[in-house]
Amino acid sequence: MTNRPIHRRFGWPIGWIGLWLLMTFCAQAEWHEITLGERELIGREPVIGLVLSGVDAGRIELRHSGDQWASAHRMRRVDDRWKINFRDMGLEPGYHEFKLLIDHQWEDGMNRPLYIRRDGRATYPPAVYLTWKSDPTTTMTIHWHSDDELDPSSLLYRTHGRSLWKNGHGARVPFPHTSRWVHSVELTGLTPNQTYEFRFIDGEEVYRFKTLPKRLDPSLRFVSGGDVYHEIHWMNAMNRMVGARDPAFVVLGGGLAYAGGEPHNAYRWHALLASFYDHLRAPDGRMIPIIAAVGYPEVQGHTLLERPDFESSRRWREAAAPYFLNLFAFPGHPGYGVLDFGEYLSLILLDSMHLNPVDGAQATWLREVLQARKQIPHVFPFYHMPAYPSVHPFDALISAAIREHWVPLFEASPVRLAFEHHDPALKITHPLRGGERAVDGITYVGDGLWGTYTAAPATPEERPYLRTSAAVPHVFEVQLEPASRVVRAIGRNGEVLGSFSQPVLPKVSE
Repeated sequence: MTNRPIHRRFGWPIGWIGLWLLMTFCAQAEWHEITLGERELIGREPVIGLVLSGVDAGRIELRHSGDQWASAHRMRRVDDRWKINFRDMGLEPGYHEFKLLIDHQWEDGMNRPLYIRRDGRATYPPAVYLTWKSDPTTTMTIHWHSDDELDPSSLLYRTHGRSLWKNGHGARVPFPHTSRWVHSVELTGLTPNQTYEFRFIDGEEVYRFKTLPKRLDPSLRFVSGGDVYHEIHWMNAMNRMVGARDPAFVVLGGGLAYAGGEPHNAYRWHALLASFYDHLRAPDGRMIPIIAAVGYPEVQGHTLLERPDFESSRRWREAAAPYFLNLFAFPGHPGYGVLDFGEYLSLILLDSMHLNPVDGAQATWLREVLQARKQIPHVFPFYHMPAYPSVHPFDALISAAIREHWVPLFEASPVRLAFEHHDPALKITHPLRGGERAVDGITYVGDGLWGTYTAAPATPEERPYLRTSAAVPHVFEVQLEPASRVVRAIGRNGEVLGSFSQPVLPKVSE
């Protein structure tokens, strides 16, 4: 059918009625009807404001996280309906949370999610993010979310500066406890150290990423952290700071959305991924890949100590950590894995008793992985619960299990730097071997304060294995070179909180 005006398509009488109905529908569709008690996403179709019906009150206000909950925005009563336009609230674009005050009393339940576009309308939060499950020098895995099961799991990509687009195809899985879908496409056979562009079949925006170099020449920089999202403004600020430092990638050691695998917390994943989309960008605008390990905030019950129903099965893990295992291609099942970057770097993501025991199959796998990488100059384990905690008790059961089952394997391998999380404080240990200071020991850094509340850590006098400890938000920036590495603790404002360097160990002769 040609694109003729409505009245010509249907005839004058029916056309005007249809036009009136269409205009009425569009006017109503521009407002989102909310009810007390629900916490659904707003804006499958973009809307300009909210409508609340059937509530008998003298005054209804709305407060939101965008101004730190400081201002009360009054809803306007029209007959038996209450309305508010987002533009009247002065909301900045991005993700917010809000809640209603009805006659000066907060409504029951959790905060409500809200994402504002640049044009002031509310819509579903964006989610486009990158990771890897194969060699990062020649592959890239692209994730994105959609609202329609029929949307294709396909995209177009090309080398930056070229005109010819190629097709990339993948698959989709449901986003647990939501109506959205998670799409994944792995691009393979890419050129190392090359910038690429991609876009979606029905989209206009063009995104960029860069593969990693085949050899470490001259250097490579990445950022590591964990315990990401308690307060949205803390997470946003850290994401902006990290992006501005232009890392090749980011490693997150668990403690991501703090959703606990619970259905009512799905909105926290929307907020986390929208923040990465909006703020975790390199200075040239390209997207920065994310490598994520599992932590206690990703799992129902947090650790196996609280799950007497544990069984080593895919079904059990999917039920315990539905978001984490479906949102990220790596590490996938069983919850731990290794990622090799050419022949110069290996990242080992471990599961500190959230979906798998520390001992048994995981420890056996770790021994084999470390044995096979004795020739790799940079080998780093990442895990959530710390072997050498800065805040929690030293004799905590999981920490003790890691020291018993993993630390001896680290010490028998080229590992000289381990990344720990969970304790909300900055920590750098002395080089340790067998729990004692040693020149050839392993330095443990952490403990995870990307965007969470702080806690007072033990002092070096109280725990002699600590070299540095402080209650301050931070990440670790690691610069790799062929013969050495430099590690810096970076604060939320970009300040250097501490640093040290390590030589690369000589290769082990077979």
